[in-house]
Amino acid sequence: MKNIDVTAFIMGIAHPNRMEWLKNTISYMDNQNFPFKKKIVSIDQFNGHSVLDSDVKFLEEKGWVVLLDSHKSRILSMDRAFNLIDTDYIFYNEDDVMADMPKIEDLSSVFNTRIGGVS
Repeated sequence: MKNIDVTAFIMGIAHPNRMEWLKNTISYMDNQNFPFKKKIVSIDQFNGHSVLDSDVKFLEEKGWVVLLDSHKSRILSMDRAFNLIDTDYIFYNEDDVMADMPKIEDLSSVFNTRIGGVS
């Protein structure tokens, strides 16, 4: 069975409350030990809210690539992140969503099994 590569991509905004939510979401994701090939977080800074250096350090120390934007465009933020993604699959999440990851074995089975059970 072929292994599948998945990139985690989380989007957030640089509002103080939302940054706490983002850090909690990142910690929740990381505690599940899902074998992501890459982990990317995109944070839009606007209306005078910016990401603290300590928050960037926190995220980078957890293995996340941190993209900071200030254009108020989710499409531009997504385009920027997609340029860094080289996996077949992307797990997309928002800064305020706690998601349970499936087992990688289950995903591999789903993506590598053809209709009728033939791999």
